[in-house]
Amino acid sequence: MLPEQWYGVRPDDEVPKHLCELLALMRGVDPADVPLIEQVAQALSDKHSAEMQVQSVTQDLQRKAWAV
Repeated sequence: MLPEQWYGVRPDDEVPKHLCELLALMRGVDPADVPLIEQVAQALSDKHSAEMQVQSVTQDLQRKAWAV
């Protein structure tokens, strides 16, 4: 009941297909390594966000340069 109330997770929910392989890999991971894996995942997410932001700013600057 708590997972459904707090996280919107229901017993009949399924793992998204794009996460199935990751979930299978994580089942064999030593629990002591989980914090490090979380840090790596966060770093990769931050990197992707930064790359998307750079791309957006670059496109904006290119549009402004052509407008002049």
